[in-house]
Amino acid sequence: MLPKFFFENYFQGEQNNYIFVSMPFDNSLDDKFKIIEYVGKKLCDFDDVIRTKEKEWSGAEITDKIFDGIAHSRILLFDLSDDFKYNGEINTNVIYELGVALTFRDTKDILLIRKNNPEKPIEKLPFDIKGLNINEHKNGLEIEWLQERILSCKDAQMYYKELILASTFHSIDEIGMHAIQKFGIDQNLKNFSVPDISGLKVYDMKGELIYEITNPEIRNSVLKLLELGIVKTEFAHKNDKIETSFHWTFFGKKVVDYMKRRGDNY
Repeated sequence: MLPKFFFENYFQGEQNNYIFVSMPFDNSLDDKFKIIEYVGKKLCDFDDVIRTKEKEWSGAEITDKIFDGIAHSRILLFDLSDDFKYNGEINTNVIYELGVALTFRDTKDILLIRKNNPEKPIEKLPFDIKGLNINEHKNGLEIEWLQERILSCKDAQMYYKELILASTFHSIDEIGMHAIQKFGIDQNLKNFSVPDISGLKVYDMKGELIYEITNPEIRNSVLKLLELGIVKTEFAHKNDKIETSFHWTFFGKKVVDYMKRRGDNY
């Protein structure tokens, strides 16, 4: 399966609290992976650290597992150390997976590590890789060194995701705010349909009624929530009619959480 097809059809828009590790299929790297696994799970509070293994899946399935890990893991760690099975070059599978990740994920989600090689410093790497932020380590992967970089990656994610949430918050109109307040905050993320959003009246600064929102305006506003990725739709047949309901996405739940944290009147 090609990555474009996978991300268009199977991307859920929600990341598990995992670290996905891309490194060569080599048993000699098992100890290195165990260090990454220990740091990720025990010291950095990740639920799991996953790594593809050549033995576990057929050739037809392994890329799907890799794409799933890239799409749905919180942090993606790529080991760009020289692989002497590849004439001392970076493993081509790792480079391919990194290319997929850079296409579909934010760079703040990606952590690059590399074993120091005095004969081949970063400046001598291919031009489209050497410009990335690569963290070099000594012969042995040190626990404290790795912990610092994983935690730094988590902090950067939190900072930029807060900026995205704030930007999204300021893109919601008054009807969308009403929907979020009525069916998100007050009702603990209750699903809703367009007719549910009724009785919203707009007043001026003196408290005088300007107009009452009509059903078409409600629908347009809810479609804006859909465009922002805050809600998603589901359809059902009922009494020979098609009914549409809206469900909060993972991102929508984060927006609601952001609004709760603000604690002001919106």
